Amino acid sequence: MKHFFCILFLPLLFLQLEILPQGVTFSQGPGLFDARVGDNGVLLSDGRVLILGGHGTGFVKLNSAEIWNPTTNAFTKFTMNDYRDYGAVVKLQNGKYLLAGGMSSDLGVGQLPSMEIFNPVNNSFTLATNMTQVRTWFRGTQLTGGKVLLVGCWYDNTSGIVGDLYDPVANTCIATGDMTIPRSNSFVLPMNDGSALVFGGNSPYGAPNYEQIDIYNPSTNSFSLFQNKLLPMDTLWFPIYSLSDIVESYKMSNGKFIMLAGKSIVDKSYYKLFTVDPATKSIDTFAVIPPIPYYDGKSGDSTYCLSPVLDNVNNRLYLFSVKAASVGLAFKVSTIDLTTHQLYTATELISVPYFFNDTPRLLLNDGRLFIAGGSISDNYNPVDSTFFLTLQPTDIKDASAVLSEYTLQQNYPNPFNPSTIIKYSLARESNVKLLLFNSIGLLVKVLINSPQSAGTHKINFSASGLSSGVYFYTLYAGSADGTQPFHSTRKMLLIK
Repeated sequence: MKHFFCILFLPLLFLQLEILPQGVTFSQGPGLFDARVGDNGVLLSDGRVLILGGHGTGFVKLNSAEIWNPTTNAFTKFTMNDYRDYGAVVKLQNGKYLLAGGMSSDLGVGQLPSMEIFNPVNNSFTLATNMTQVRTWFRGTQLTGGKVLLVGCWYDNTSGIVGDLYDPVANTCIATGDMTIPRSNSFVLPMNDGSALVFGGNSPYGAPNYEQIDIYNPSTNSFSLFQNKLLPMDTLWFPIYSLSDIVESYKMSNGKFIMLAGKSIVDKSYYKLFTVDPATKSIDTFAVIPPIPYYDGKSGDSTYCLSPVLDNVNNRLYLFSVKAASVGLAFKVSTIDLTTHQLYTATELISVPYFFNDTPRLLLNDGRLFIAGGSISDNYNPVDSTFFLTLQPTDIKDASAVLSEYTLQQNYPNPFNPSTIIKYSLARESNVKLLLFNSIGLLVKVLINSPQSAGTHKINFSASGLSSGVYFYTLYAGSADGTQPFHSTRKMLLIK
């Protein structure tokens, strides 16, 4: 039997949630032994923080490392075996860390082939074998098979296109086949089948920001093109990350990776989140409600976003938006709830008299954010400063306690492919039907047909089995006696 429907255009009643501003408390941290920028940082399993490498005053390369102890709130200084200015850090499955490459000279010149292993148990740095290529401004990851893939290089096309495959058990390194393009500053994510995806970056000599993704095949030790665009439904998007970020920085508790993407059109800068599923290699946009704001340079807004910090304990993402101040940076930290997809925009603007774009921003075990190092103006003037940020989570009043109307909200994202979120609210406990119709009024799918409690609800609808086109979704909310005090219809657009 065919089902037809008539669209009724009713006044839209939007749910009003009272959102209190997110509080952020700033506190100065202990000073570093060495002023540094371009440094790497990792949170160790025991709660300590390792800060290493980068370059110091006068753009001098550094071979020092410092470990912050949360009990004493102080640093201890160590000496590495080589200089790690814009080197790579890879966390190994045995709990140790591979430190690789870096600038071979002061002033950001040259590249290094050396590697060493940091053992957090005894704070030791032990030389490993050399890579087959010199490298700086690059990254790596440990594959599921145990070997480490290292790719990219600044200012060297050969090292930029040929990868290295390091075996930490045998302490050997071999060259890989060529990537499809030479890269610097790219990011590598391991897949469950032993392969890896190589994202973003630039050419070894700078521009442009790459959209295309390569895939590494461990069976053939070779690369091939995975897809031409980061987000197939749109162009010009590229991933945003910090040189100090490691793979674990972006892995959610569900096993997927979540990252920030950006693109610029004329004077406007746009941002959105995307996820990578290592089991299926699928790359999908992650809806945020409301969307992350775009910034318009024509209006004098110089704001831009840094890579986010993931909080798996509270299932949140902390997003830094920064802009140049009269001295240093002015910034704020907003929260994205990964369960509800809700963005809570911070209202408080904090200023520091230096830039911390290329320095570690780490989430500590006690929930504070820790930022170490930075630069007053350029590569020649780094700082020895650190600071902590304590976030008071946004307080949202219970919607069911204040709700007095039924509402059906516009799905987001819209247009979409293949998933979108539909949110609605019920003034009281109701028998709910949420139905999907095609453009000629045929019932396509029953999304919900069950009693539900008062309050706000959402579903994540996947249209993977449907063809592109216009669809309509209708909410019916009825009482136990069969009457239907509310129904509303909205339009959605599926583009494949």
